[in-house]
Amino acid sequence: MLFNGFTMAAQIINFLVLIWLLKRFLYQPILAAIDAREQRIASELAEAAAQDAAAEDKRRVFEARSAELAERRADMLVEASAAAAAERDRLLSEARAEVVAERARRQASLRDEWQRTQAALGARLGEEALAIVRRVLADLGDAELESCIVRGLCRRLRQADASARAVFCQALVDDGGRARLRSAFELDPADRHAVQHALEACIDAPVVLTCERAPELIAGIELDAGGQRLAWHIADYLDVFEQHIDDVLKAAATTGTD
Repeated sequence: MLFNGFTMAAQIINFLVLIWLLKRFLYQPILAAIDAREQRIASELAEAAAQDAAAEDKRRVFEARSAELAERRADMLVEASAAAAAERDRLLSEARAEVVAERARRQASLRDEWQRTQAALGARLGEEALAIVRRVLADLGDAELESCIVRGLCRRLRQADASARAVFCQALVDDGGRARLRSAFELDPADRHAVQHALEACIDAPVVLTCERAPELIAGIELDAGGQRLAWHIADYLDVFEQHIDDVLKAAATTGTD
């Protein structure tokens, strides 16, 4: 085949036109499409990455909230356990206090009942003893017995403790030598004189003695001077008897309680 310059030039021109046409109408749109696709893919990748980041953030927030809820639940369980234990201790304490209070009430009730019984028994024994003494003294009471009572009072005045006798005598002096004698019986002149003589010997001065009847003394006699009292009567012995009965009852109560 012969080489034709014109044909060669035409083919070169055709080839260049083809290249231009391809570039203008084929490669450029393809490159634009490729760039657009790359941009779309890049945008989708960026969006996916953003979604992944948002999802990661949400996951971290969820995990944080889950951890917080778990911690709060643990704290609430601890608080609930502590509150339940405290409530249980409170109820147990109230129950124990109620038991102790009920026991104390019962003991107080039993003690009050025993004291009432004890007081009633002591009163009854005192009344019975007093009735017996009254009957005995009513049967035996005569002038000799009354004189013995007066002599007993005078002897008590003379034999009293030094300090007690000094107090009584000083009260007698402070009251101007006046004294009052109360007795369950009528004193005869000799007995009055004996008491007055004992008082005058006490202060070594005259004494004004006033005598009164006091049946409630039960065969007793009482001497009062300036508020100081010197006495002898059966009630003293009854008090001792009643105290003895009271001691016996208390001992029996203590033994019964043990």
